[in-house]
Amino acid sequence: MTIHIFNPEHDIALAYGGENFTPPHAARQLRNGLCFLPALWADDGDIILVDDAEFARKAMESHNLPMAKVTFFEPEPLRKILDNINDGAAIDIDVWGWDAAIRRQLLNAGVKEDCMPTAQQIETIRLLSHRQTAVNMIADIRRWAMEEALTDLSTLIVGEASIETSMDVILHRINIWKHIVLKAPWSSSGRGIRYVNGELTKSQRGWAENILRQQGSIIVEPYYNKVYDFGMEFYIDAEDNTNYAGLSLFSTEHGAYCGSIVDQEENKMEILSKYISEELIFAVRRKLQSLLSLRLAGKYQGPLGVDMMVVADEANNRFCLHPCVEINLRRTMGHVAIALTPSKDIPRKLMRITNNVNAELRLSYMENNFVMTV
Repeated sequence: MTIHIFNPEHDIALAYGGENFTPPHAARQLRNGLCFLPALWADDGDIILVDDAEFARKAMESHNLPMAKVTFFEPEPLRKILDNINDGAAIDIDVWGWDAAIRRQLLNAGVKEDCMPTAQQIETIRLLSHRQTAVNMIADIRRWAMEEALTDLSTLIVGEASIETSMDVILHRINIWKHIVLKAPWSSSGRGIRYVNGELTKSQRGWAENILRQQGSIIVEPYYNKVYDFGMEFYIDAEDNTNYAGLSLFSTEHGAYCGSIVDQEENKMEILSKYISEELIFAVRRKLQSLLSLRLAGKYQGPLGVDMMVVADEANNRFCLHPCVEINLRRTMGHVAIALTPSKDIPRKLMRITNNVNAELRLSYMENNFVMTV
């Protein structure tokens, strides 16, 4: 039996670091509105831990999606059930992302410690979730491309970043790169990113100084002329193998997630190959699998995603690949889109999250790349 939980506040909890964390209102809305999501990848008979079981059941039924036959439990009823389970019974825990706060919530719900990562393992995951991991990864990939002499392919790989701990060095980077992106080491979608063009505004400087005080560093990157957001989704198993799950084609606005394409893998590859070659995509994927297995062996097990982007190189009239914009050591909306992959005879769809009174998952048919209202 597996107990699932959707905790989209995970990234904010990582930034906070402690177990006594209260999510902001918007994160609670998202968690409550989409609490049924694990039913997309759960097995029949599994349990999903939610705050309101009746609401979760109605929300799942209203979406009319192919889901497992799961049972929703609130914390107190779940505790009573777990108290009656023999110590020898196998219980697996599947969360959106591991952090100290979700570990404490599960302990409070009666889940035994030996079913979860230890506090030290959680701290290791937190440190690996620092954007330093992505900075190191892009450096490794670019070094590999040059050393392996991938001929023209190596010139099509871009990406550069530095981790700075002082405002003086950040200002120096701005003088060199002019148009830059500042990123907090830990942050949720879009919240920890600032775009700077030429000089810091008063507001941006105040934000940067605050991040330096709270988190100790800031990631500084040159601004790239993004053409297309996409990612690769993976799953690291108990043997430390990094298994490829599929492509994720998505859109963002100011770093915040907006929506994903739901389609067959070969159709998503066809869209991407209009910009960059399949040869380059496959080569980078293989290298990423190798590097992820090496860097995360014995430290992380579960789903993860690597965000990438197609970049316009106007000077050379071509497109390039930035192969590691972010690394998310958790389940992603890309995994959700892959779980919703339709059969071959069904047109592609656009998956979005809307926020009215409650967060809702919306799927709209697409003709070519245009959304059709349904």
